[in-house]
Amino acid sequence: MLKYRSLTKEIMGHPVTGLGLKAGALRSHLHQSKPVLLVFLGHLASQFSKETVRDIRTAQNRDPEYPEVLFVMQENADTGQAFFNLHWPRAKAVSDPKLFLFGEFGIPTAGLLDIAGPGVTIARIRAAAKGNFGSWPTGNIWQMPGFIVISGNQIVWSHNYRHAGDRPALQRMTYLLHSLNGRKHSSKPDPKPDPKPVSKPDPKHISPSTVFRIGIKAKTG
Repeated sequence: MLKYRSLTKEIMGHPVTGLGLKAGALRSHLHQSKPVLLVFLGHLASQFSKETVRDIRTAQNRDPEYPEVLFVMQENADTGQAFFNLHWPRAKAVSDPKLFLFGEFGIPTAGLLDIAGPGVTIARIRAAAKGNFGSWPTGNIWQMPGFIVISGNQIVWSHNYRHAGDRPALQRMTYLLHSLNGRKHSSKPDPKPDPKPVSKPDPKHISPSTVFRIGIKAKTG
């Protein structure tokens, strides 16, 4: 799925604009010391895009150590603003109408089963049960989503979608992110445990046989 495990200068230096972002290179929106969750959305009218944004928003609200999230959408900023005003007004999102980042990160286009197969039908029921419904498409319906964790300029985790409605393993990703944060914040080695104290026998409870052995050892020593 992914073209690179280490991001190239072309990707890091690619100029981006969007929602909640200052115009600049992609690298300016990626932390060098903290992981960033890069979420590529299918078209914004998809019920799965709505479900993804809402689920991530809920997860971030519950976990104070959740990573910064940067969405990538194929729609323009105006269309994206209308979408995120409904689902996550404070979200940050890159507008990528030419699909440059989609292509460079190797996010594939969908086949027929990816958007209309049995797995997608079950996923639609799941998303609808959570209050997420589709509407008239605002972008390319054949564009698959993507879910990538970046640390510095390295891709450390990604989810390979089985179909358009597949859900990433958010819990597994959270464990990974916590382990990454733990390694980066633990600069000092763990302290060595205190040595166990050597217990001395109580003279009042020494048996006669023990006294006899100690006496023999004293004579032969």
